[in-house]
Amino acid sequence: MSNSRLLLSGNNAITPPELLYVAHSIYEKDWTSVPHTHGFSELMYIEDGEGLFLANNKETKIQKGDCIVISPGCMHTERSSTSKRLGYYVLGIANLKLTEEECEIINSSRNSDRIYSIMRTIYKEMLIKDAGFDLMVESLLLELSVILMRGKSSMFLLQKTDNILNHSFKARSFIDEHYGEEITLEDIADHVSLSKFHLSREFKKDIGLSPMSYLAERRILEAKNLLVRTDYSIADIASSVGVSSSSYFSQSFRHLTGMTPQEFRSFSKIQERAKQESFINENLKDFRTTK
Repeated sequence: MSNSRLLLSGNNAITPPELLYVAHSIYEKDWTSVPHTHGFSELMYIEDGEGLFLANNKETKIQKGDCIVISPGCMHTERSSTSKRLGYYVLGIANLKLTEEECEIINSSRNSDRIYSIMRTIYKEMLIKDAGFDLMVESLLLELSVILMRGKSSMFLLQKTDNILNHSFKARSFIDEHYGEEITLEDIADHVSLSKFHLSREFKKDIGLSPMSYLAERRILEAKNLLVRTDYSIADIASSVGVSSSSYFSQSFRHLTGMTPQEFRSFSKIQERAKQESFINENLKDFRTTK
């Protein structure tokens, strides 16, 4: 008779990953996405379509089947193709990070189908909330973490993410997530457990702007996006970026851009028409050359 007994050492304690949220998104005409950061990791799976993923001023093409891992503090956003609109699942995960890169796109992974299945199941469990759904989500998230770590073991680390970002980047992440609300310097300082004075000093040193100046520029960046990509009224855009007064919004917009919101919208439309006419003329020129 042979007997084999294996024991798990008590020294192998790990920090388990924690699910913060799960979302499912499909590109629509009113889609707006501007560069932002998080104080945690995100895992994104492209379910359908194609587009561009922008991280730290670098553009990478993404398409169906791609899995994207984004570490805390990485400035990122995504843009969809208009003809093949993006659809994706995304998980917000604490205590999981990349060890070397701020962002990694896993193309054609042999575990791609399983990753997709797990993310869909997590979304379903969180949506329906049957008995024991929280335990199921925890177990699926652990399996997902192991798949990622074994796929490229040097790439992922289970580590408490509370202290990965310094106060400035935590504050910036908070602003990126809440700029559409009427937040104050005190709100931001409370979030990172610093006094307003110390936060302002650290933020200015690390980011190059005061927290409130960054908030103003963040709001204007989103407003520009809405002015170009939607037909929303100026008042609606002001409200969507956290400014209750449309007149104050217009004043701030002009101060930072040199144009009123309406002037910027009109100027952007003229530029877009000029680009389209240039594209058409270049194609006509090529066509005539080949005749």
